[in-house]
This record gives sequence, structure tokens and C-alpha cells, in this order.
Amino acid sequence: MAEHNPGFPVETADLYMEWALLTGSAPARSKAGPAGGRRRPSRSIQLIIECSEKLKNALQPSFDNRFIAEYAGVVFHEIADGADDNKIYSVSARLDDVSRWRAQGKLKGVRVEYSTARNAPGEPDRERWFPPEASFIGAAQDASSAVESPESGRLKGKVMVVIDDGLAFLNCAFRKADGNSTRVRYFWDQDPLRVAVFHDGEMKELDLGTSKAESSFSSTRWREVPGFSYGRELAAAMIDELIAEAPNAQSEADAYRKLGYDRVRHASAHGTHVADLAAGPLSPRHMGGKLDSAGADDTNIIMVQLPPSTALDTSGGGLAKHVLDALKYALSKVDDSAQVVVNLSFGATGGPHDGSSLFERALDSLIGRERSKGRNFALVLPAGNHFDTAAHAAGEIRPGATTELAWHVRAEDPTESFCELWFDASSLDDVCIELVKPNGDSIEARPGRTVFDGDMPTSSCCALGSVRRTAALNAKCAVLASLLPTHFENGTGVPAPSGMWKIKLAVGKDQKPVAFDAWIQRDEATPYTPYRARQSYFSSTRPRLPSTADDVDEDPVKRRGTGNSVAHGRLPIVVGACYALSGRLSPYTAAGTTVVQGGRRCWPDLVAPGDLSEPMPGLLAAGTLSGSTVRMNGTSVAAPQVARATLNLFARKPALGGSHPGMDSASIVDQLLDDPDQGHRRPAGPGTQAPIMTARIGAGWLNVPCFAQAAPSATADEH
Repeated sequence: MAEHNPGFPVETADLYMEWALLTGSAPARSKAGPAGGRRRPSRSIQLIIECSEKLKNALQPSFDNRFIAEYAGVVFHEIADGADDNKIYSVSARLDDVSRWRAQGKLKGVRVEYSTARNAPGEPDRERWFPPEASFIGAAQDASSAVESPESGRLKGKVMVVIDDGLAFLNCAFRKADGNSTRVRYFWDQDPLRVAVFHDGEMKELDLGTSKAESSFSSTRWREVPGFSYGRELAAAMIDELIAEAPNAQSEADAYRKLGYDRVRHASAHGTHVADLAAGPLSPRHMGGKLDSAGADDTNIIMVQLPPSTALDTSGGGLAKHVLDALKYALSKVDDSAQVVVNLSFGATGGPHDGSSLFERALDSLIGRERSKGRNFALVLPAGNHFDTAAHAAGEIRPGATTELAWHVRAEDPTESFCELWFDASSLDDVCIELVKPNGDSIEARPGRTVFDGDMPTSSCCALGSVRRTAALNAKCAVLASLLPTHFENGTGVPAPSGMWKIKLAVGKDQKPVAFDAWIQRDEATPYTPYRARQSYFSSTRPRLPSTADDVDEDPVKRRGTGNSVAHGRLPIVVGACYALSGRLSPYTAAGTTVVQGGRRCWPDLVAPGDLSEPMPGLLAAGTLSGSTVRMNGTSVAAPQVARATLNLFARKPALGGSHPGMDSASIVDQLLDDPDQGHRRPAGPGTQAPIMTARIGAGWLNVPCFAQAAPSATADEH
């Protein structure tokens, strides 16, 4: 039985932020410093906030220099419309500023999302010095304003926006037919430590990742980012110059090195592969590699490279702020008449999975606003690859009985582990929640408080945080179980024990049953990372099953509801994965729930190839250097094919403009699947597919060449 522990009052609506502020966690780890809760506070953290303009003005102090404010102060970027005349903002803020807001009660009743407190070990600490001359940055020109150029006019026609990691913008896959000029009109590298600034009458670059003795301004071919004060930008004219100086693959690699852009230093890069499928010169190879509208010379491409810390943290930490900034940036580059498709092949597993997260609401607001202008606009997201990862549990807590979730936490894990529990808000006070360590010690959740296993956060390895229902929250509430790493590679701390943790859920005998969902936050290592994160999971009561086997009440571990947690809004198009040569579903592609939220017809919307065939997983597309190809798989490979098909559709059926809104998502999917050259609808009627298969296919298949095999083979076991 857990001992009485009053815990600390929760002062924000975001439990990840509570964990970070109470433990001193920062959004980046120093490889040379401690790697757990005892880290030095970072200069700034990234979050999104929904609040009134009055509160925003109270939180954001006035500043004379936006560049300095972005790194040493607080900057709000208005992104989308919120509820009740509020606005949704992406925010850069210092950790001590957020701590002060929390202590002053300014974050109570305000929607705020911090994603996770975890980021990739080995990332540089952003607590950096500022040289004396930094005070003069922007003296002649504020860093938030654009450097005017002849190409500063807004883009018209077709625009493909790719937000990703590892974007080889010099690759010939993104050039026009002449081979010498680029279709990449703008490239924003969001790396917060490599900043282009207007200084002393010319563009300079400041590397905030080096030591004080080494850091200085240097001449650069990058330019500052209009409207934002972090990262650096290249426009088409400069990219053309770089192409002219790089006639072969080796010189391309040298060009990236000279630019200080290291996200394409390996033979394969996720973003390059995705961008080729979305807007390369030819359609995907398994579809015959034909020239289409999306690959034509008149298709404009905008690329946004996510910050390294965001790209390396597979939990999605920091994703919301930087994606929303990327969307605002891209939309500032296009004319209201442009036809725009955005591909974001990233995701997460934690969250309510019902479209109510602040990030998803912001995406819906942005999509709706752009379509209301009379333009065709679409955002395409992957369904996720977590069908069989045992990261989702659900069920009903019955009166007088205890529901027990076995949470297996791996040894030698250098990252925190998180498990989210979601209930109907009215039931929070009725549920007893206990987190039990492998040695049997435990702590018990207390509504509205964060409870640690030690006397203080600094002497603890785990915590349970609980959010009470407030006017700013939707109908669900969350409890977050947070664990420090089971292994600290550097420094000291209190590591969490590895092994079998337990989460016990109970309600009183006289109370009503309470439904719950539990999601373990994604924690995987990405290729080429200097560390190996180790994903925790729930232990199932059943052995490994064929893909057609549906969930059962007796086993809390579920396959349904395993989708990308940022892809449950009303308006994005969500794409699962299948085999190109058979139409059978790829074994990893996620399943939706039996109840589809937010007025959606189905989840996912459709599937596209993420693999060629069972013996040959993955699809071929561009490698980092011109002329090379690599094979990758996943729903992140399927999504850009739908993005490409959508841009081709927009080219054939441009928006009417004016008071006529752009095409809605359901209409886009219908028209793609009704095209006999690329689409195939899922057969209707009972018994056509196993129910769990229907929950993974959506409305049908895109880009499966052999449509005759697609429907019958989808019912077959895939394992």
C-alpha cells in the first residue's frame, strides 16, 4: 500500500511541463553533463499556448530586439484561432520565465502544451553566452523583418511543403528539367544554434553551439528568416548558385559541409526520401515513374528542416511549436490563389487520440482558415507504425476490482519513460491510481497534484501527476506516470529501476465502472543517433497473434487506437501503409478505434504503399546525393504519395476562389479513390474484411498497381 504523500500542486494544464519544472529537466541534454532530472536549466523552451491577447501581452514583455528576445526572453507567434476569442501561439520562453508564470498562477485555466520533457541525449545545451556585439544585432534592422530580395514575391500555382528531417535541397530530384535550377523556392533550417542575422550591414551567421572562445560572427550564404528569429534560410537564387558550384555528388557533400548543414551527412535521409515521393521529378517507381504535375517544373517546393533535437526525439517533443512555426512560415510565402499541400511524416503516441489536443486543434484551425480563403489546401499525416508495439492499453475499471497494467521498462535506457492515463474528467476523483516499482514500493496519484516517490523531486526516480478538470480542458483528463532513465550515461542522478512496473487502477464498490485508455509515449532511437533509446511496453496476456485477430476485453493491451496521436483532428488526411504488389496491409500500420471522433468518416482515411512486397520491404526513392536511391518503409513513406496525388488533383481541379471554399478532406479522398488509374475503394458489406482490418484500411487503397488482388488479400493473415 502506498504511503500518504501530499505531493506538489499542479499549477498548469500540462503534466509534462510540471515534470520538467519540478525536476529541473530541460528540453535538451548536454552530453558532457548530467542526463536526468538534475540538468542545468536551458535558456529557452518551446511550447504552444492558447490564451487571450490580454494575457499574451502580460506574459510577453516588450523588446527592442527580437533576436535577443527569441533566445534570452519570451516571444509569441500567433498561429491560429482558439476557442472563445482566444488565439493559439507558438512560444519561445526561458525556463525561469515559465517557472515564474507557474508560481504566479498565470498558467491556471490556460491551455498549454509542452509535448514532453524528454529530448535526445547528446544535443548541445542551449544555455549559451551572448557576445557583447550581440546587443547590436538588429540595430539597423530588426531580425523579425525580411531581407528584401527580387524573389520576395509570393508563390502562385502549385506548392508542395515538406516539413521533415534531412532535406537534401541540392539533390537533382528537386531541380527543373534543365538540371541547373531548383524547384525549392525556400528552405528554412530551424536549427536554433545556427542563426543567420543582419549584422554590421551584411548577413552574418552566429553559431551558438560553440564555446565562448570559439563563437563569432562569420560571413554566410544563409539569410535571416522573415518573421522568425531563429534558424536560417536559403532562397531559390542562392540554391541555384550552390548547384552551379556542385557539379557532382562529392561537391554536393562538400557544399553541405561548407554551409554547416549536417542533417544530410549520411547516404540516406528521411526527409529527402519523403520529398522525392511527394514532389520528385517522377511518380513513385512502383507506379511506373511517370512525369506528373507534382514533378513538373512549375511545382514550387518549400522545405522546412526541423531542429535536430525535435527530429531525434521520437516522442514528438517540441514537434508542435516547430511544425506550427513551419506552417506559418510556408503560408507567408504563398499567394492566396496558390494550391498548397503540406506533408508532415512525423508523429507521436501519447495524447488523448480524439483530436482535442491543442496541437490538433491548431492544425484544424489553420486548414479551415486556408480553405475559407477559396484555396485548395491539404495537410497529409501518417497513421503511425505502432500496431503491434504494445504501447496502448484500454478497458473498464469495475467496482470492487483492481485493473492491473504490467509496464515493462527496459534496462540501459538513457531516456525518460512516460505513460499517459486518460479518463472522463468527471471520473478522476473516483479512481485510485497506484504506480508500483519492481521492488513493490509504490506511490498513489492525488487529483490536482504531482506525487514523487522521494521526499523531493531531486531524490526521486518517478512521479504521478494528475490534472483536475478546468474550464480550459475538454471532457478528458490525464494522469501521467513519469520515470527517469534507467541508465545515466554521464553525471549523477537517481535512475529508475528497470523491470516490471505496475499501474493499478481501482474504483470503490459503490461507484460506477470507469473507462480508461493508457498510452506509452514513443521512445525509439533514430538512425545515426549517438544513443540507443529503449521503448517500454505493456505486457499482453495473449501470445503474438495474426493481424486479423481483434482486441478482446480480457486483454488490456489493444491494437485499436494505436495511431499517430497528432493525426486525430477533423481536417488532416491520414494515411496508413500497405504492400504495393498485393494491397495487403503492412504489419506495422496502425488501427483506428471503433468510435471515430470529430465527424470523421473513418480513421485512417486511406492506405498507400509503404512497402513493395513481403520479401522486399520499403520503397525506393532518392538518397542524399544526386542519383542515389535508398529504400525506406513506414506510414511516413505512404503519406507523401497521397500528398503528391492530392497536388495532382488540385492541378486538375483548381479552386474557384472568392467565396467558394477550397476542397474539403472527404472530397479529396473520394476523388483520389474514384480515379481508376490510382484508386481502389474498400468493398462494402459485412464479412468483406475482418473488423480490425477495416479499422486499418480506411476508405481504400491508393497507388496499388494490382487492384484485383487488393480486396481479397487484405483479409489474409499478414504475419
